[in-house]
Amino acid sequence: MTHILLMEDDLDQAFLFAEYLRRAGHEVAHAESANAALELLDGRSFDMIVTDIFVRSGAASLPDGGLTLIGRVRNREMMAFGAHPPMPIIAISGGYATAQPDVLTLAKSVGADMCFSKPVELDLLVEEVERLLTERQG
Repeated sequence: MTHILLMEDDLDQAFLFAEYLRRAGHEVAHAESANAALELLDGRSFDMIVTDIFVRSGAASLPDGGLTLIGRVRNREMMAFGAHPPMPIIAISGGYATAQPDVLTLAKSVGADMCFSKPVELDLLVEEVERLLTERQG
């Protein structure tokens, strides 16, 4: 069984993504912010991350939630001197429709392996999760 870290601040979306991933045989841990996700990463081992780009912090929506998480994970991997294959990361964004293509491009540039716009076709998400995990096991 693979372990997936899901960072999503919208609880309805988080439940939907997690349920689909669990039905596909994955264990899912949920975090609502980059800081909470990083804390989980410090305490557990994960095979993949699925992260929202825009997360709410209090009353404001911060555009760097998922970008921060992706950047820090990739930074940690570089510091480990390639001891393990890079963890696959899928970035998802549904906010700020006019900036969405640029944000998803930015997510790829900081290390996301795959990007999706919301609403996400859940079967396609599961297919990409399986593909990326298989590639990592190589």
